[in-house]
Amino acid sequence: FDCGDNQLRMLPPFAPRAVLKTLLAPRNRLQGLDPLVVAVASLETLDVGGNVELQKLPRLPSGLQKVDAENCGLEVLEPLPEELRTVCLSKNKLQDGVPSVAQLRRLTYLDLRSNGMTGRFRVPDLPCLSPIFLGHNDLREIVLAPSECLATFDVGSNSLKHLPAALGLCPALQSIDASNNDLGEVPACLGYLPKLHRIALEGNPLRAARGRTRARAVLAVLSRE
Repeated sequence: FDCGDNQLRMLPPFAPRAVLKTLLAPRNRLQGLDPLVVAVASLETLDVGGNVELQKLPRLPSGLQKVDAENCGLEVLEPLPEELRTVCLSKNKLQDGVPSVAQLRRLTYLDLRSNGMTGRFRVPDLPCLSPIFLGHNDLREIVLAPSECLATFDVGSNSLKHLPAALGLCPALQSIDASNNDLGEVPACLGYLPKLHRIALEGNPLRAARGRTRARAVLAVLSRE
């Protein structure tokens, strides 16, 4: 069911037993969602992105696999359903992050850019998480566990002074965006990651000679790939 790009202020309720797998309602004027709208047990994909006045989502159905609520006005979230694979929540007001993400053992994609998050952020230790986007916040520290699946690590435009050392223990890592932070050095171990082919460091002071040397060493290794 696709009703995107209209001026809808509310969506029609669906019968709980309706067979509906996809609900697309982006770029409307929604201010809320009636719980009956998303109570359909068969729903797998929900897209309400671009509804800038939408401040709250009701509890989502347990079988939901993808939620896209980018560029809304969300400040808090109900616990997310454990079957979710894709969570797109950039450009909201989720300053405390989304604690329930840590329970999503099947999650593969997480986007929390531009939420006004500050201080310390612990990346959930999830077995399937591949790309994670945390850019354009004001994070000062990121805690990360070694991962066999992590491929994209986007933390650009924060206030980081260090990158997590555990990045060197993420053999699937292909791309790092750490631009526009406050990094003084770069972990030399990044140059030995077998699949890493992109690292963005522009906009960092790299004040110490050691930091500049390490950055050059990392980039030299990557340039030979």
